[in-house]
Amino acid sequence: MRLLVLVSVCLLVSVWADDTPVDLTLQPGEKGKDIVDACIGRINLAQIFQDDAGMLRRIAWVESQFGEAEGVTTCIWGVTPTMYETVSPSQATKDAILEGLGIDWDQVDVSDLNKPLYCALAARILFAACQTDLPLSLDLQADLWATCYNTQGNMQTYIDAVNELEQESECKIPGMDMVFVLDGSGSVGADNFETVKDFVSSVVDAFEIGQSRTRIGVVQYSNEIQNEFNLTEYGNKPDVQSAIGNITYLQGSTYTGAALRYMTDVSFSLEAGARPAYQAIPKVGIVVTDGEATDNVRGPADRAHEAGINVFAIGIGGYDRRELNQIATDPDATHVFAVDNFAATDYIKDALEGRTCKEPAPVPVGENVQGDLPQGTLQFLSFKVKIRHGMTFKLKMRVGSVNFYLSIRIRNPNRALYDFRLRTRPNKMRLDIFIPPSRLREMLGRERRQAVVDDDEEVELYASLEGVDGTNQFDLETDEGDTADPAYLDNGSPRAAAGVLTLVMLLLTAIMQ
Repeated sequence: MRLLVLVSVCLLVSVWADDTPVDLTLQPGEKGKDIVDACIGRINLAQIFQDDAGMLRRIAWVESQFGEAEGVTTCIWGVTPTMYETVSPSQATKDAILEGLGIDWDQVDVSDLNKPLYCALAARILFAACQTDLPLSLDLQADLWATCYNTQGNMQTYIDAVNELEQESECKIPGMDMVFVLDGSGSVGADNFETVKDFVSSVVDAFEIGQSRTRIGVVQYSNEIQNEFNLTEYGNKPDVQSAIGNITYLQGSTYTGAALRYMTDVSFSLEAGARPAYQAIPKVGIVVTDGEATDNVRGPADRAHEAGINVFAIGIGGYDRRELNQIATDPDATHVFAVDNFAATDYIKDALEGRTCKEPAPVPVGENVQGDLPQGTLQFLSFKVKIRHGMTFKLKMRVGSVNFYLSIRIRNPNRALYDFRLRTRPNKMRLDIFIPPSRLREMLGRERRQAVVDDDEEVELYASLEGVDGTNQFDLETDEGDTADPAYLDNGSPRAAAGVLTLVMLLLTAIMQ
């Protein structure tokens, strides 16, 4: 009898432990794509370095196939003890690592290289020391890798490995609403404007275009705003690309602020074809400009961000870096591209494809999200809630099952890094979870390394949903406060955990008697 009770206790505890916060980026020996993506996500969100031009992910594949190549036992990024001895970050970088990730680099030694996040940081510091502004060109990256990072390698090895890695699209989301905002001012020039059109067409080519998939709109601006076409005007790729080719160059001044206002108020309106909030389709604005704006951009850019538009800023030639940072969504390291000439836009295409596909769709708390995810498809969401209220999630499956991850530490939580996880199964078609203020305070305090967090602060929660079965249809309801139904509480929720712990105590008492 005591043995049976003890087994029951172990099972109850294991169910709760399965849904406690997980961070495999700090666990020695962990490897795989999710680990690499989680490490890069944490580093990018901490805004320690400038844009890595995709090199951190590429090097993880080139060096070790994300740690899964035969014979790889330590650092996914191939940092050897000898290489580690040359890692010498500036004090400013050390301070940024401590503030952003809570890691005191002065206390790190070579034995920490088997922890993925530490290994990724060492690699990032190493190739930042080689070159501050990392190249977008694959050939130039290969040269940098072979001459500065891995001197035993050769350029073709890097190129072949990256081509292998990126031959299949990483874009596994249901779709997005994407609007290009193109600088048509006189300083661009007619020939360069044609290059920009070719660039836009090549970006479009990377996506599955359709009314139920990715929709494309284009706005051109100078001292006037010209709506080239709305999100629903063309429903297939050939028609979209043909329309891009037919755009006529405006000329004039550079009123970028006015263009941002138009993008927010008109281009992403329901009337212009943007999908409603309950579909949780990311809104992505891509601003291409060659110079400093004639008008103010900060106010219009802030409004775009507040409206839930994920803005990427591409500066060409005479760009103002400060202005690009204002235009772009944070973190700047993943949302700002700056190149010296129009020909270099070709190098941005692949990076832009990968990054736009990982943008979360902001969802107002209280909005009911309705999703349809084929197997392996991902949907990224974000929610803002005041700590004092706490937040309830109610996940209801109509068909199939999903994995649902929540975090404040990474924009795309996955199995390697999350604060909460819900897992629906055939016998669990609805799961509720309430995150109380105490847990939100703990999460935010841990991330900021603060002992005290104000209850009036707003915390942003990031969510990922992954389709498990062939067809997966769900409803996700959110509320401020505790509206969870006890009948559907997941064993991993804090409120359910209290009940589990009470039962554990009763069972332990029974064992002792």
